Amino acid sequence: MKAEEILSQKVKGPDPVYHNKSDEKIGNQTIQTDREMVKETDNKTGSDSATFSETKMTSFKNEDKRKHECIVDEDCGNGSYCYFANSEYKCLHCKSRETCTRDGECCEGQLCVLGQCTRSAKGQSGTICESQEDCIPGLCCAVQSNLLFPVCTPLPLKGEPCYDPTSQMIEIINWDLEPARVLDRCPCSPGLMCHTQR
Repeated sequence: MKAEEILSQKVKGPDPVYHNKSDEKIGNQTIQTDREMVKETDNKTGSDSATFSETKMTSFKNEDKRKHECIVDEDCGNGSYCYFANSEYKCLHCKSRETCTRDGECCEGQLCVLGQCTRSAKGQSGTICESQEDCIPGLCCAVQSNLLFPVCTPLPLKGEPCYDPTSQMIEIINWDLEPARVLDRCPCSPGLMCHTQR
């Protein structure tokens, strides 16, 4: 009977859930902090455990600033793209024949080709790719050492560096499991074989 009384006292204790919201204003921004702690008691042992979580959200009170917030390019409207720098997302005017890191930065009808906004079609040489299916026949999706992203690259000709899936057993397995993956180098053009140079 005493054990049951002790257990009921523990259960009847303070509320096992703690919830607190607070707002802090810094300039034209409001930082909302939502804190929650859930306390649980193990019925067998009587021991307590607590889970604490905290969520912070920043919002702008200035309506002019709010018009320029974005998460994706579509939030910015025609002729603009969503740019992230210095912990701030903002809409910028699209680029024409300027340096780029993704297609979304380029104006309509242009793609990011070898790091420059240019008129081109998806899958052509130099266009950004995410898998082998993104490139037209005769090209492969490979990482370029001078770019930060993979692009459709011509298959190497005789004497050019190439991808040799037979050089390592793990590469053969990976190619069979993920034939569409981005490569460091392209496999040889049809009719050629990649050999290790001595």
